[in-house]
Amino acid sequence: MSREAALKAWATRRARAAAQQAQATSDGLTEFCAPARFWQDHMDRSDDYEALEAAEVRATSKGVIVRLTAEQLSELESDAEFYSYMGVAEYGFEYAGLISSAKATVKRIKALEAA
Repeated sequence: MSREAALKAWATRRARAAAQQAQATSDGLTEFCAPARFWQDHMDRSDDYEALEAAEVRATSKGVIVRLTAEQLSELESDAEFYSYMGVAEYGFEYAGLISSAKATVKRIKALEAA
């Protein structure tokens, strides 16, 4: 197995594990582990900072556990997809971490939707 194939398999396993961690709660909210860097950036740019801050449950080593409505999750996915298409060469290396975190967010949400 090549290094690239091994990394892709590892990323797929991580996304599946994150999806398993995500769960629908009895009040209609979805509990989701969002990568910390992208979550903070998303909150900073949001018009509804207080609602997103209230959605935070706890921080973990893998990110921030949040409880989101379907609308908030959809907005997070749309935002993450926009940033994941940004190129490091186009925007500079200072955005590399944010772009990587956005890509991880998209993978986790797609895995959540597939589950």
